[in-house]
Amino acid sequence: MVTKEKDPEAVDNVGLIILGVFVLLFAVDLCIRISFSQRYKQRIRQWADENGYAVLQLAYRRPFHGMLVPFFNKGTWYVKIQDSQGGQAYAYVYFGHWLVDLPWGEMVVRWGG
Repeated sequence: MVTKEKDPEAVDNVGLIILGVFVLLFAVDLCIRISFSQRYKQRIRQWADENGYAVLQLAYRRPFHGMLVPFFNKGTWYVKIQDSQGGQAYAYVYFGHWLVDLPWGEMVVRWGG
């Protein structure tokens, strides 16, 4: 019985291809997250302008931390606003459904105490 030895270059090429696929997927994911983040901010600022508010602070807050966060990335936006009379308030804004938030989904505003 004749055994064929594996070509070391072929094994290295497979490893490079797998690494390249992971790097590509990471880059695409990063681009999507940045794009979504910009769209969220745009919609919140548009909502504030339509209602006569000035946005003083805008920050994304995630309720969970850990390994599954990239898959279930449902978080809220903390928004501190100022109205035309100078009064300040804060609200929590979230988009979409309970599992996935999308920038084109329904925008829900919950005012803070």
